[in-house]
Amino acid sequence: QVYVPSAPNANIAATKPKFTQQKANHVTPVTVSSTTTHISIPELGDNPVRIVCPYCKEQTVTKIYYSVAGITVVWAVILLVVFWPLFWLPFVLPCCQTMEHFCKKCNSKIYSKPATIC
Repeated sequence: QVYVPSAPNANIAATKPKFTQQKANHVTPVTVSSTTTHISIPELGDNPVRIVCPYCKEQTVTKIYYSVAGITVVWAVILLVVFWPLFWLPFVLPCCQTMEHFCKKCNSKIYSKPATIC
């Protein structure tokens, strides 16, 4: 038996195990437990999107941050050797940087898209 301190007349049904009857005169307890589930989020685009955050469960518009990745530096070095006036291009092109969507309310990372070869 689980003791949960609560106010009088509180909803105690959530703490009691539920039972299902399989056969006549035979009752099997079914325990109800909270588990962490992996929420699959579809691929988010390059623009902020309205979404229900899987962490805080609030509806919000995502904020996007771009960061320099290893492939960004590799492309900059290649351009520096091949055609040096454009070596800075991978640092400003969004496709050459890692893109991350964050929740505006709880600041949790919702989605991350790795940098690609532009």
